[in-house]
Parts: sequence; C-alpha cells; structure tokens
Amino acid sequence: MRADVPDKGVHAFRRGAAAHMKRLGMNDSDILEVMGWKDITMLRRYTAEVAGELAHAAHARFSPADALQRSRS
Repeated sequence: MRADVPDKGVHAFRRGAAAHMKRLGMNDSDILEVMGWKDITMLRRYTAEVAGELAHAAHARFSPADALQRSRS
C-alpha cells in the first residue's frame, strides 16, 4: 500500500520540521539541539525560506509606528 506522499528526501522533511519549529517560536539553540546541528549555519540554511516571513511578522509586532497605530484603534 502506498501513502501517496510525493517522493521527497530526508532533507526536505528536516527543512520542514526546522521551519515549523521556527514558525512556532522555538528558540534557535533548542532547534540546534533537537536537530543535532553544531552551529547556526545549518539552521539558517534550513530556515531561509521562512526568514522573510518571520522578519515581517516580527516587524509588525515590534514596530513603534505600528504600535502607535494599534493604540489609536
């Protein structure tokens, strides 16, 4: 019986897991530990696709101008 999962390598699953952990807010040192990576280079490589998304979300949360606008609403 086939699961009809597209043919992906193990790295695609590791990339997806690391990206998911980042999106959930897990800190980098914990992700490194769980994934067995020794330095941040691999984490950055595996989560590069979500870096922009996370940066925009952080900006929306912490931007002084956005906070001012929210307080006026």
